[in-house]
Amino acid sequence: MKNSYIMPVIIFCIIFGFVHGCDQSTSVDSEMLDVPDPTEIITIPGQAFALGTNPDGSLLVSETFEGLIEIRKSTTDHIAALQNINGIATVGNDIQYVITGDPFIPEQQETGRKLYRITPENTQEIADFWAFEQSVNPDRVWSTLPPESNPYGIEQLNDDTFLVADAAGNSVLVVDESGAIDWVAVLTPQPASTENFKHLIGCVENDQRPPCQMPEEIPAEPVPTGLAIGPDGGYYVGELVGFPEELGIARIWRIEPGSRQVLCPGESCTLVADGFTAIMDMAFGPDGTLYVVEFDAAGWFALQDVGGFPLTPIEGGRVKACNVGTGECVVIADELNLPTGITVGKDGTIWIAENEGIDVAPNPNMTASIRAVK
Repeated sequence: MKNSYIMPVIIFCIIFGFVHGCDQSTSVDSEMLDVPDPTEIITIPGQAFALGTNPDGSLLVSETFEGLIEIRKSTTDHIAALQNINGIATVGNDIQYVITGDPFIPEQQETGRKLYRITPENTQEIADFWAFEQSVNPDRVWSTLPPESNPYGIEQLNDDTFLVADAAGNSVLVVDESGAIDWVAVLTPQPASTENFKHLIGCVENDQRPPCQMPEEIPAEPVPTGLAIGPDGGYYVGELVGFPEELGIARIWRIEPGSRQVLCPGESCTLVADGFTAIMDMAFGPDGTLYVVEFDAAGWFALQDVGGFPLTPIEGGRVKACNVGTGECVVIADELNLPTGITVGKDGTIWIAENEGIDVAPNPNMTASIRAVK
């Protein structure tokens, strides 16, 4: 976000796997997979952001300051020392594409806001989203603010092409193996009530402080974070929603496959569901259900404003199961500790990442957990 206040059926299944909603009848025998025990909670030091699943069923998790970690039935290995990974796309058991976000600390500046290809041999830079944002700045169609980029969600379209949700750029991008980038869609602001923000900072009647004198509504940036490709081939993108963060107004959009340079809402970008607060990640299950992670029911601004960093839970996060055909969603897990990532395993297990806290620098006192919710 740019406000200073702060991603034929059989062929489809082969290409995209269960995470994109292929029918359960195509599921793989879990005994043949290298899947961690779903009855156990996996704990790692630090803070976890993105999750992914390798074709063999092993899990991938990014720790903000240490890099990419691979979790198998009996082993946990550190496979890439790349900081601030926000999203993971797996191409093979030994090939991953990851995106790095807006740097937390100076040491991340050189590697931030880029697409990387990770193999056992090396980690190779593929594309520079910050350079693209500075040159093109897609949301200039409505925003007068300077360019800003924070790549957050990534999904594989085909062998050498990926979709990326740029949270700070309010855009969905497409990037290929050569590093060429184009914009698929720009999400536009919506009116948001300032009541929650004023309550958080303690505004009272006739309070003359400038923030307390804001209008009842101001435009809120959409801040796209969650990204998933549906069983219908549509591009689904979820919003965090920026300042002043009215609770319960985040939305999920469906972008027509193959779209380029469209606006949401628009003819090629339609509303799927609304009523969310601070969407962090999304993933399709084997039956076409879309699982949506919400950071905390109190909203991201409350966490930052009330306690500062490290962020700690207030009301707790949630996972919702959504029918993208009807827009109906139900809560399947709640009171979660700062959930940030979700992935659906090759055996249909739904994994999430939770955090004791989220900090802007390494914190030896914090741990993250990866566990199954269904």
